[in-house]
Amino acid sequence: MNEQLELLKKLQDVDSAIISLADEIDQLSKKIGNDSLLLKQAQASYNVSKAKCDETVKKRKDKERELQEIHDTINKSKAKSGALKTNKEYEAHLKEIESFQKKTERIEEEILTIMVSADALTKELKEEESKLAKAKEECKKDEQLIENEKKKLLSDMEEYKSKRTEFTSKIDPDNYEIYMNLLKKLGGTAVAETENEICLGCNTNIPPQLFNEVKANHKIINCYYCHRFLYHKNK
Repeated sequence: MNEQLELLKKLQDVDSAIISLADEIDQLSKKIGNDSLLLKQAQASYNVSKAKCDETVKKRKDKERELQEIHDTINKSKAKSGALKTNKEYEAHLKEIESFQKKTERIEEEILTIMVSADALTKELKEEESKLAKAKEECKKDEQLIENEKKKLLSDMEEYKSKRTEFTSKIDPDNYEIYMNLLKKLGGTAVAETENEICLGCNTNIPPQLFNEVKANHKIINCYYCHRFLYHKNK
């Protein structure tokens, strides 16, 4: 095989490996992003449950404060009962106390309802807290595994980059410029194999006479359609 063609083919193999490794690293980074998203969702669910619990505690305290105020009012009202002089005043006094007592009963029922709701929300919060802790643990574990895998892939990539330097130092500058332009333009493939008079890079037919020259691998030949460097794998 032509020396330059062989170097270009080897360079293509190395670049294909580098591109593949870069894609794997990118996918791993996306996986970290997905894990972080799941953790954020778990955190958001926990925050919602926590907010509900906090709101319930506030409602209960407000109702208990309201209840205490009514009790204080009732006690003050009872303390004034000795100063009442007429039956009419006394009856009005009793009705007022009865009204306060009804309010007390209503608020006590509301507090009981809030307490029942608080129990359910506390249970829900504990479940969300458990889910959040599990999500944090899994995320941390996955991130460590992914980082270890990324380090390995990056190490492999550095090895391929070293090999790449070996080849590029020997390739004719004009050929290398053409190669790089094709690599960027054609999605990472600048050198293509041929088979049965077809360029496997673009699936275009190669004229028989030209294909015979490609099969010989004696010189640099480019596809007339996609312009990739062509070679033939002789079996």
